[in-house]
Amino acid sequence: MTGSTVAAFAQGTVIGTVVQGVRVGAANRFSGGTFDFLSGYSVLAGVTTVVLYALAGAAMAKLRADDDRLKTIVARWGRRLVPVAASLVVLSGALLSVAGASTLVIDQPLRITLLSGACFTAACMFASAWRSFGRGDRHYMPFVTVIGAEVAGVIGLLVLLYPTILPPTLTIARAASPTSSLDFLLGGFGMLIPLVVAYNAYAFWILRPPPRPSITPQETSA
Repeated sequence: MTGSTVAAFAQGTVIGTVVQGVRVGAANRFSGGTFDFLSGYSVLAGVTTVVLYALAGAAMAKLRADDDRLKTIVARWGRRLVPVAASLVVLSGALLSVAGASTLVIDQPLRITLLSGACFTAACMFASAWRSFGRGDRHYMPFVTVIGAEVAGVIGLLVLLYPTILPPTLTIARAASPTSSLDFLLGGFGMLIPLVVAYNAYAFWILRPPPRPSITPQETSA
């Protein structure tokens, strides 16, 4: 548990550091200090990531668990985590400008539309997750809605950053390798992507919850 928490916090800290900006000098070389990654905003992003991962874990546990008591406990914790996660996400978004992400502009109509759609989708998914955690007949819905909220959040972040890959100055075009290298990598990794997708689909199918026995009216009356 400790290892998973530290890993999730570290991932969130990295994301927060990238979003708030990294000092880059000549030839796109890092020119900051050793502990530049440790700021108030990066810590907030780390805590937010930990809570989101915990929420996804609760949703998966509700989906997989066979014990009714465990399902009840997981559902209760899931309902508590949903508003906490949503509040942290909203706070992280609201503090973007304060964190120093001055290059993140949303003045283009398409960007505004996509970002608004991502925010609206994430809000609907969080609300649906909170509701479905409290129901005993929707075992898949908490997992689907939590993942949907997280995907919408990632899409919104990408819309906000594009075309910058490392604020404030490093764009995707400047960071890209030569075309020949990209073509080689696309060919090599492109062949592995179907295998990775197939492996994960197979693992998810093998570890799917067992079918629940149906109770007939005769058994209920007995």
